[in-house]
Amino acid sequence: MEFRKTRLLEYSVNIHDIFLIADINECVTGYHLCGSNTVCENLPGSYNCSCLPGYRSQGYDSHTCINIDECAENADSNGCEQFCEDTEGGFHCNCYPGYQLADDGKSCQDVDECAPGVLNECSDFAECLNTNGSFSCMCMEGYTGDGFSCTGR
Repeated sequence: MEFRKTRLLEYSVNIHDIFLIADINECVTGYHLCGSNTVCENLPGSYNCSCLPGYRSQGYDSHTCINIDECAENADSNGCEQFCEDTEGGFHCNCYPGYQLADDGKSCQDVDECAPGVLNECSDFAECLNTNGSFSCMCMEGYTGDGFSCTGR
């Protein structure tokens, strides 16, 4: 009878190595707690939630992000000439009546209410006078009234 020596192969497996090999992407599978206004980033064995631009973490909950009111928090640096309107995730500048937003999206330009083709409420017998942010109407010579309604003398 012949005896063979057999040697047992001994090995050990680190449990962390198994997870690294078969990482589950929680962001794709939906097994994460990232809330609205966040971006889920898959990490080996875990995930991370980051806020979208214009949002910040609530502080106590890194999975939930709330809107930043850029108008209230950055009143001096938002660049709006007349006023700022907060929007979800951002803001935009706006102008008072009689002005329109310029191409730069921040400054305001006077609207010429007296320009040809622009509708204004002046009487047909009045002269339109453009002013900064507004206009006025003045009855022509030979007519009386407030400029919006002019009658002959």
